[in-house]
Amino acid sequence: LTWRPLFLISLLLADKMWEDKPVRNSSLAKLFPVMSNSELNELENRFLKELKFRILVKPDLFCSFCEKLLLETVHPDITKCVEQSEYVMSLSNDQLFVHK
Repeated sequence: LTWRPLFLISLLLADKMWEDKPVRNSSLAKLFPVMSNSELNELENRFLKELKFRILVKPDLFCSFCEKLLLETVHPDITKCVEQSEYVMSLSNDQLFVHK
C-alpha cells in the first residue's frame, strides 16, 4: 500500500465529515478508476479502524489544508483524465439541464 490510496481515502473521509452532500465512494471510483468501489470501501474501513474512528478535524485546519492543496500544480495528464471521466461528464450534463 502506497501513500496515494491513503491520501485519497483521507480526503474522502474529510469530505464526508465536512460536506452535507459528500462525494460517494462509487462516484470517486468512477472519477479515479485506479480503485474499484469495493476497494475504496475496504480501504476506508481499514483506515477508520486504524484511527479508532477518531476523525474529527477542526474546520480551520481542514480549510487551511484545502487552500494549500489548491495551490498545487496538477499534472496535465491528470487534468485530462478527470475532464474525460464519466463522472465529470455526468456533472456537466446535470448542470446543463439545471440551467435550461
